[in-house]
Order: sequence, then structure tokens, then C-alpha cells
Amino acid sequence: MDTDGLYIEQKRKEDFLYSVLQKKTLDEIQRLSGSVWTDFNAHDPGVTIADVANYALTELDYKLGFDLQDYLTGEAEAFSPEHFGLFFPEDVYSNAPVTPDDYRKLLYAEFPALEWIGIQCDAATGAYNINVRCSPLDESPDILEKVQAHFQAHRNLCETLKNVRLQKTLPLFFHAELEIEAGADPAELLALVYWHIIRYLSGSVLVERAGECIPGGLSPEEWLEGPTGKTRVTIPRQDNTEHELYKQLASLPGIRGFKTCYFLDQKGRIITNFSPEYQVAIPRQQQDFRVRMTVDELEVSFDADQFMENLQVLHQSDVLARLRPAAAEGGEKGADACRFLPGGVYRRVFGHKPIAADMPGCYGLRNGALPSSATDAGKGCSAPLSSYLDLYDRVIRRGLSELRLVKDLLSLENGHAAVLSTMDILPQEGQIRYKTNDRFRDVFGVKTRYLDFLDRLFGVESCPDWLSEFSADGETEDELLKRRMAFLRQVPHLVRNRFRACDIEGGLSASNISGIKAYLSWLLGMNADETVSVGNILPSHNLILMGDDPEYKPFRDRMTSMLIDESRMDRANIGNIEKIGYSPIEENEWRQCGRKERAGRYEALRRELGFFHTNMISGGLFRGGVCLDNYKLVHLGEGEYLLAFWNNEDREWCCLGRMNDRERLLELARTLRHYLRELNLKSEVVYVVERQLLNPPEYFTVSFVFPDWTARFKSARFRERCKQLVRSLLPAHLNARLHWLDVLQMQRFEENYRKWCVSLHRSGSETYADGILHILNHSKSVSDV
Repeated sequence: MDTDGLYIEQKRKEDFLYSVLQKKTLDEIQRLSGSVWTDFNAHDPGVTIADVANYALTELDYKLGFDLQDYLTGEAEAFSPEHFGLFFPEDVYSNAPVTPDDYRKLLYAEFPALEWIGIQCDAATGAYNINVRCSPLDESPDILEKVQAHFQAHRNLCETLKNVRLQKTLPLFFHAELEIEAGADPAELLALVYWHIIRYLSGSVLVERAGECIPGGLSPEEWLEGPTGKTRVTIPRQDNTEHELYKQLASLPGIRGFKTCYFLDQKGRIITNFSPEYQVAIPRQQQDFRVRMTVDELEVSFDADQFMENLQVLHQSDVLARLRPAAAEGGEKGADACRFLPGGVYRRVFGHKPIAADMPGCYGLRNGALPSSATDAGKGCSAPLSSYLDLYDRVIRRGLSELRLVKDLLSLENGHAAVLSTMDILPQEGQIRYKTNDRFRDVFGVKTRYLDFLDRLFGVESCPDWLSEFSADGETEDELLKRRMAFLRQVPHLVRNRFRACDIEGGLSASNISGIKAYLSWLLGMNADETVSVGNILPSHNLILMGDDPEYKPFRDRMTSMLIDESRMDRANIGNIEKIGYSPIEENEWRQCGRKERAGRYEALRRELGFFHTNMISGGLFRGGVCLDNYKLVHLGEGEYLLAFWNNEDREWCCLGRMNDRERLLELARTLRHYLRELNLKSEVVYVVERQLLNPPEYFTVSFVFPDWTARFKSARFRERCKQLVRSLLPAHLNARLHWLDVLQMQRFEENYRKWCVSLHRSGSETYADGILHILNHSKSVSDV
């Protein structure tokens, strides 16, 4: 047989899984039964049952044998690895620009019309000067504005752009006498010579884009290293001498050799060392050429217009090559070379046909009815057999149900059921979803292990240990998973752009934020949209947060219905005191509430609880109200109940409301806790301000502005953790200053900040900058990192 040919090798019958299972089953039955059971033919009921059960196991093995990506592919969908935290190479390996050469590569990749780019950075101030030179064959009147905008969109923290200028050029006049090959087109060859000179004087920068193949045999990791993604920019080292250029010109196809080859400047001096300001002069008229070409000692002529046309073709071809991905060389065209994407096929393998359906009718298992000729013994055996087979079916269905859930279990997308802390594997009518027993699987634990794996894969912590310490506000397992998933969905961009600053020319928008702000916001679950003012959160709910200073305490006591005699809360003096506990059913129902329904509950809360008949709220209630442990329901007798709250900051009890409906008061307490928790979360934000944009002498200093009135941000330990986190994310050469503002300060800060962002790249931003500086310099709490 030809071993190199294509053929199907058939397994031996005894090697099939079914045959192996059946043989082992019968051997085990014979061992256990001894001489009691001697008939192992196909008609025997025991053999029949084993036969059907082993076929079910063989089918199950087939269903479990596909590639993982098949189980991660939905019906009528393509496999999307990024939905599972498995990102494409260009998202993972590319990095943000850091060095001047990185910025040069970034601009070369974006603007094919740029012939030469020079970048200098002032190490003392972080200010960049950019000089560019356009090709003499290209007209780009607005190139300076485009370069400036692109730099501003990609700059790092505390880097500024001082100037973008066109490089002054000094013309070089090419003089040469050269021998060319017979049959070569003189105009085409001369255009190639001039094009090579243009390329050499501009640095011979090579710009390539990966498409269906990667040129040069590089790996995706090597190709994607740098700030330009799938575009690879190579800036070679060259001597920039006439001698080096001459050797390259002499090796061009169609040229036999040079008799003379030199360059003159405007003063007629021979130039042998080239500096960046030199640019070859392109002759436009026939009399402007200083080049003589010969074939076998005979001079040949060329057409100047044809020369210019050929030169423009070479230039446009180069521009298109920078924009067009590299094509595959031979063979069938494939997918993007930077993406090793395995194909996924949706498999209909999650259903299971009951084993009883394959049993002979005489067993009475298909429809529960035995033949009329069945004996009493036969009838007595049918029910237990049906129960055993049903248990067998349940085990298989449970395995297939778990297999169906693999896609949701590994997904990072919102809306999948697998984010629930527990999930019913065997759906049954009327089951209580929060009850934990053997019918449920710990989805939270399994999904947590997968998210931990992604953390290790990308070198991040989506749930630092210290963060769980500050979950007294009642973050559920479901919410914890969602927050981690949201962070990991963004992790390639967060890691790559961690040092990136906001775009000075981008104005105020939800997406124009610094990389470190995005990282902190996604990690801590804060709002990153700077078009939303957190200082307006409480006023928009018609709530005023009372001051926390000691001099305001008498006023707070009057406004919060303080219970001055704490003995009233003694169990001996009150008929019954109930601690308001956690209700899984209500928590699950609350997660299902839409925004409109929640707003209706909040409105009823403020209408029915007497405490909210004023719009004043103490910081102790605003922050401590997120914890149900601080609430108590007091039975006053005669069917009356009082909702009491322990203000841990002022160390006193206060009355929130009183009514004769116990269940309604419990519901209002839980609604209040959700309401305050939502307000706390909406009020959390961080602003990142580069001090040198406000006050130029303050170089390399970044201010981080936080609110000081939320439950987490009021904690001294949480603030210390924030300091450590900021320091771990910030580049080592930058200084950080953390500011904690109260509601009034934050409102003034946000008002000035919004106007400053809009006018930052225009004149008139100094007034708002002074306002921001005044607020930051007079904030109540400031700490240097």
C-alpha cells in the first residue's frame, strides 16, 4: 500500500468504544453474578439494558469530542475569541509610544506624505519639538495641523508639544555620468536613480503593513512590537555619506557603472556628508539636468516629462504600499497573518434522548404501560428499572447542560446567564434559584477561577484582595463578576495605553480620558464619563449632604430625628427589635428591576418615609446606609413599628420612619439601602489633571481628584490603598498628588474643569486653570505620592 496516499484506516470492531464498554460491562456482570447469571445473549434483559446504556455513553463521548472553539460558537454565529478574553495579537503585543523614535514611527505609519521626521524632547520639561519634511512630489498644505493632532491624541502623561515645523531644506544638485544597459529606458532608469536618492536622504524608512502574510518571515510577536499595530516601521541606521549612497546607486538594475557621481550645494561646493536639511533638487526642465547617460560610449537622450511621470509613479506606488497590506505569495489566500483564528462550528449536541425510548416495548418503559400478558413480578420490576434509567438519563443531561454552559461560563460579555452566583444545571419547574443544593453548580467559583487565569495571562489584578475589604456596601457575587468582566474586556487597551494622556484637542467627551483614569475607573467600578458631573448627583435627587464638621452636629441632630435616649433601643424596653437581614429573593428580584421600576420605588420611598420630608441628609446616613446591619426594626406595640438607623459616624440612633405595616417598612429599608448604594456608586469618580497644563513650571506632576463623601472614599484605609494603586500604575519619573474634595468643592472644580477642557487648545483657558488651581490648593485633604 502506498503509505503516502490518502486512505481511511478503519478501526477494528473490538477497538470501538462501544465494543470496549460492552465487553467490560459483561465481564463485570459475570464477575459480580458468578453462577447466578449465565445467559449473556442479546435477548437477555440485562444484556439489553447494558447494550442501550453503552450506546448512550458512546454517543456522549462523541458529543464531548469536538474542539473547544466549537462549544464557544453559538448558533448562526462565528467564533469570536475576544468575547472570552482571548484577544488578537495586534491588541496584545502593540505598545504605546515612549521614545522619540516611537513617535517617529507613529507619524510615519499615519502620514505617507512625510519624507523625513525629526523629533527632539526636552528632558527637563517633557516638551517635544517636531520637524517634518514632505516629499517634493507631494503637496500637503495642512500636514502640520494633522501631525499636531495625531501627536496630541497619542501623547503620554506630562508630555507636551512645543512646536511642529516644516524642516528648512537646502537643495542638492545631482551631477553624474553613468553607463546604462542596452535596451534600458533612460527616463525610467533616471527616475529610479532620483527616487533612490530621495529615499536615502529621507532616511530610507520602510513602512509595511501585514495582511495575509508577514513579510520577512517574522513572527507576529516580532512584527507587532512597537506603537504602530499591524504596520511595521523600520528606521535603518545609515552613514548618510556620498560613498554609501554611491554604492547603492551603482547596484541598481540597469546601471553598468558611474564615471562621475557627486552632489553640489547652492554655492557649488561638493557635499559628501548629508545632514537632515538636505533635499535633492528635482529637475523640471530638460536644461536643468546635470546627468549624462551613455550606452557603449554613445550618449542617449530622455524625455523630461516622461522622467517626471515615472518619478510620480514610483512615489505613488510607495504611498500605496504603505497603505496596502502585504499580499500572500502563492497558494490560497488566507486570513490576516497576525490573527491565528481557529474556526468554530456550532454543534447540536446538547440534547439527550431518554434511554427508555430505545428499550423494547415489552419492558413497558416507553409510555409507562406493560403488555396485558405481563406477570405481577414483571410489573414489580418495571417501576424500579424506570427509576434507575431516569437517574442515568439525569446524569447525562446534567453533563450536557454543563457543556452547553461552557460558552456562557467563559464569556466576558454582558447579558449571559453564567454571571449568576449560582446556576440551575437541571432546570425544573418551580425551583428556587437561590437555594443551594446538589442540583446547583457553583458558577461563581468556576467563573472566578477562569477570570483569575486571565489575570495571570495578562499580568493584572482585576480583583485585588484589598478591594474585597471595602465591599461592605453589599457588592453581590453577580456584581463582582460583572465588574471583573468589564475590566478584562478592556485589558489590552488599559495595559497598552496606561501612560497615555487625554487628547488636548479632543475637547470634553466620554472617550477622551487618560489611560490611568480608564484603568482606575474600570478596576474600581467608577464612572469614567467626564461629561457627567458627580457633584450634581445628589442635587439632581433634591438631596443636600450636611457638613461633617463637629460644629454642624447640633444642626444634624435636629434634622436627622436623633433618638437621644439610647435606652429606647434596649430590647428590655421594647417589645421586639429585629435586625433587617439579607434576602436573596429580594436581591434577585432587585437585579431584574428596570430603571423605570427602580425610579418608582425610590419615589415611593421618599414619599412614605418621614425622614425624607426634608431634603437634608447626613453623611453618616448617606455612607452608612449602604449597609443593612445599621438598620433595625423596632416593634413599639399595638401594631406600630419604627425604622431606626445607627449613625456610626455620630455614634447615635435616628428615626427614619414609623408605620403600622411591618412588611412595608422592611421593604422600604431595603429600598433605601439600594437607593443610597446607587447614589454612592454614581458619586465615585477620579479626575486626572496634568499640573503643567495648569501651571507650566510644575513639570511631571499629576493631580488625582476624588470625591470625599462616598462610603469607600471616606475611609482612610481605602484612600491609602488608592495611593498605593496610583503609585503602582504611574511612571516612575512622575509625581502624584491626591486631592479629596467635598461636594461644593467638586461642583466648582467640575465647572472649571469642563470649561478648561473645551478651551484648552484655544486662548482663554488661563481663567479656568487658575480656578482649578485655587480649588486644588485649598482642598481639605491632599497627599503626595
